[in-house]
Amino acid sequence: MRHVNEVSAADIGKTEKWPRTAQGTIDWVVVFNDEDAGIILLIASAQSVDTLVDCTAMVIQMLFSRDSDGALRAGFTTALAQVVAECDGDRDAVCKAVSNILTDIRDDRTEKAADYARHKEHRRAAQKLWAGDEAELAPDDETEPGDPRPPDDPARVFEEGFCDSYDQRFQILWSGIEQQPKGDLVLPFLLLADFAIRFEGILRQHFLPTMTSRCLYLVTEIERHKPEHRQEFIRQHLADKRIREQVWPIWKDVWTQMTEKQKLPKKPKQETGMFGNLVKAVKAAATEEGDLELAEWEDEVEMIKTRNAMTADVNASLVEVGVGYEAPLKGDDKYLVSLLGRTPNGLRDQIAALRQIAEQSSHPGQAFDKYAKGRDLEFALLSVSYKHQDMFLEQKILHNMLRGLKKHEKEMQYPLLVRYLPDYV
Repeated sequence: MRHVNEVSAADIGKTEKWPRTAQGTIDWVVVFNDEDAGIILLIASAQSVDTLVDCTAMVIQMLFSRDSDGALRAGFTTALAQVVAECDGDRDAVCKAVSNILTDIRDDRTEKAADYARHKEHRRAAQKLWAGDEAELAPDDETEPGDPRPPDDPARVFEEGFCDSYDQRFQILWSGIEQQPKGDLVLPFLLLADFAIRFEGILRQHFLPTMTSRCLYLVTEIERHKPEHRQEFIRQHLADKRIREQVWPIWKDVWTQMTEKQKLPKKPKQETGMFGNLVKAVKAAATEEGDLELAEWEDEVEMIKTRNAMTADVNASLVEVGVGYEAPLKGDDKYLVSLLGRTPNGLRDQIAALRQIAEQSSHPGQAFDKYAKGRDLEFALLSVSYKHQDMFLEQKILHNMLRGLKKHEKEMQYPLLVRYLPDYV
């Protein structure tokens, strides 16, 4: 069955020739299930167990080759090894099990392609909002509104990568949630696609100029790469734990600078005469700098007032009521800044674990208490409760998970749940 390996490798290696959806992403259903050349059919035609396993292993390695795919690659590889051990050389059993693994891979890639298509749509919508462009763009229009810089400009690549990091996290939280909920439920801003679009516009307008100037070392790193590799570089760079730990304190400082007002300095006392000059000289010697002179004080006050006015505009933008979403309240900016500190994989894993507890545990409260130790689960618990309302709300799984907490503990640990789902906690 040598031809199976050759055909599969050729197909997988030439992704530019693969069928595409209307959104331009790879059509993974066709790739895996096409009646003439689908990967599942090709591999199933192998006559030996070794060939079945080798071809499946090749698919796993080629489709999950990035460093960020390590967990998925390991998971599917482990599943394949279990198949070999459990089927004990039974070719038909191996074939069936391998087909199930390939179907899981297909579903994973299909979901990611759909996420990418939504991501691209929302990024363009955010850019249009930021640019004040209300006109509709044609589906094949690749123009990015509001930014005259070329797409491979290093500073622009950094800004796009930064916005992409936020958009990934927002999408994990809101994907799979009906954006127009029925009944009396109100969607939190963190779970609304429309708010994510607006937030990106706020990032671009108010935060990114300062953030980019503070991260010039990363912009310089981007510039060292070929233009066609720059976007992939910054995506992988910002996903790296070590780099995130460098960027995170800068981002928190920029956020504080842009959202917290500064106090005005006290007006300096104007001493007069010989005694006044003596006092001023002593103060200068004691403090090494002395008090602000009146003219300097006036300049400092004017600068701080201007910055505080800008801060007021930023905060007003964050809580502005919009069409289609529940605006954050004053003080909710702490959730927005901290979202970047959460990793996409971490959020996905928490949501999956909470769903697994709800579906499989006979004592969800005890299982939740054990899982929750040392973890910040509010974002994940909020998201999964809206994704699976039948279990978490109607079947009172959320209530059972939190029943061991006193009222004040719920308010401290899960304030968003208390605010948006008071009847279920």
